[in-house]
Amino acid sequence: MGYMNEQAEAASQREVTTRCLPRYRASAAMLLVAIVGGGVAWAVHHSNSGSLPTIAVQSPVDTTEAWFGAVNVQNMPLAQAHFASADREQMNWSSWGKPFTDLHCSLTSQSQNSAGVYCTFATQNDPATEMSNVNFWSVHLIRASSGRWLITNYGQG
Repeated sequence: MGYMNEQAEAASQREVTTRCLPRYRASAAMLLVAIVGGGVAWAVHHSNSGSLPTIAVQSPVDTTEAWFGAVNVQNMPLAQAHFASADREQMNWSSWGKPFTDLHCSLTSQSQNSAGVYCTFATQNDPATEMSNVNFWSVHLIRASSGRWLITNYGQG
């Protein structure tokens, strides 16, 4: 009788395992999807807001002209690298527009930690970028602890 009871008990355990196994597989699959999905979301977030190119330590005017250069070649990471981290959203443009030509920039003010640069360029008339008869921008910069000048604001005014 002992042998029959052992076989019945083993069959019962196989039945329980067989019934529970699909649930465990489904749970494991959902966990795997969540882990992979979370990893992809993290990677996308960090690739968009992650490391930017390092810009050179240079004068406020040279920094501003380098930023215009990055904009002209539509290099978003390089253009954003010229901004203070808190102000990079100013580069979230929906349209790049026409390149800036006939660019001339000059220093208007400078202290130990801030500077102003005035830039003129060929008149921009581009409805896609909402620029109409725009031919100058004032650019404001701060000096980072690294010595680099970083843009905090720009525009007409």
